[in-house]
Amino acid sequence: MNDPSPPGAGPETPIELGDLPALILRYERGVAEAVARFLDDPRDIEEAVQDTFVQAWRHRDGFRSEAAVFT
Repeated sequence: MNDPSPPGAGPETPIELGDLPALILRYERGVAEAVARFLDDPRDIEEAVQDTFVQAWRHRDGFRSEAAVFT
């Protein structure tokens, strides 16, 4: 599987939580795949993915730095 990360931002390269576009590029596909296990309608999947990133952005100050972003 190709990593859709921005150039120079491989899986081992940390992304700042304040860099929302980079987070979306790296994790959008994985979030969509996880959500699609529970939802069938592509519009519902897209909305749930968007909601996920909005909530992550709103609560980024509470992120525990020892945790992985995808958790």
